[in-house]
Amino acid sequence: MRKIETRIQANFKDGLPPHLLPNGKSITYLPGSDQSRIYVSSHSEFSSLEDIEIQKILRHRLILVHGQTFDYEYGWDLKSFGRLHDVDKTISVQGKRLFSFINFFNLNSNVVSSLVHPHKPELRHHQGTLREFHQMTTPHSNDKFPPLNAISLPAYRRNLFIPCQFGSLASHEVAQSRLPSEYEKKFGVPDLKPQLEWSLIGGRGAISPFHIDSDGLGTVVVVLEGSKYWVVATRIGENDSICSVDSLGPDWNPYHINDGDNINRFRFEAVHLQKGDML
Repeated sequence: MRKIETRIQANFKDGLPPHLLPNGKSITYLPGSDQSRIYVSSHSEFSSLEDIEIQKILRHRLILVHGQTFDYEYGWDLKSFGRLHDVDKTISVQGKRLFSFINFFNLNSNVVSSLVHPHKPELRHHQGTLREFHQMTTPHSNDKFPPLNAISLPAYRRNLFIPCQFGSLASHEVAQSRLPSEYEKKFGVPDLKPQLEWSLIGGRGAISPFHIDSDGLGTVVVVLEGSKYWVVATRIGENDSICSVDSLGPDWNPYHINDGDNINRFRFEAVHLQKGDML
């Protein structure tokens, strides 16, 4: 992470990251330039864009939209957690095995072998509930607490505003929304929403390893509460497109980023997402 952060800051100009420079708000992108791969827009500006314009931007860049509004004031509490998922259902938790904290709270967390870091076998997925997760990640006085992520919470209960422009980009959702309920029941059409929308709750200091979201398909991230430091990697050279599932190359392996000269093959940018930001 220190190597990557050094590379991120090396692209700053006058102390500003590329996406905060004037050309970060330009719809036009110059391939091969040092222009940011993150297009920045306000909520009102984004809402005025046509879907074809959004598609053109997404062929080369990510889109960062400030100022999303919500129907609820989310916080770090069980009531807010409950709006995302049942706080007493078992979930997967990503992070280090910190037995001292688990034993301190007398939690029954069983390790599940879903993903193991090849160089750091202590990084695994655990099982627990959001109620336990909240207890473990909420500091008591000056006590330390483990950096954990509650991952892939299916969106059964969430009610977020999704910009209408994305309706024409996600044809599978549009198609299902137009199916009559009796058709779904008669022919056993599964509900796609839990597979297409999910939530993540990360405690302070929690880190996710490098990965490609949704197997390379487009992913929309909305910050409901707190903040998230998001690092983006793109290839350097002629083939710097981000609109392909192979955009990082056929040999991409997130755990080998430090091997050989692999780190030199990518350009890294980062954005500090705040509450109400959509990426």
